[in-house]
Amino acid sequence: MQHNSFGVSFSTISFMERVLSSKNGIITFERTKDIVFHIRFDNGNEYVFVLIADYITSAAKVRELHMAFPEAQFIVLGGNWMRATDDAVAEAKSLGVEIMPQKSFIAALHKKALP
Repeated sequence: MQHNSFGVSFSTISFMERVLSSKNGIITFERTKDIVFHIRFDNGNEYVFVLIADYITSAAKVRELHMAFPEAQFIVLGGNWMRATDDAVAEAKSLGVEIMPQKSFIAALHKKALP
């Protein structure tokens, strides 16, 4: 399996692109910097998220991602088995970023209920 320099596989990125392409209400999405997605809903709401594939996301990783991608409002954990430490969740919250497992993020997209 091929991974980019961020450790995210092409299949994980492709899966997310297919999800975004199929969701009602998303009128546009763009992928930049390989793992950053900009999405716009038909109601005018716009969101930016970074897709990662770390098995366990630490507070240090959250800080690293925030420095590299300050525009991201969400960190999406690109697999259902991945998780963030309590410290990572607290650090993200302090930076105004939310960490979401991929399954929860996709459910929120479907409901148009991103926080």
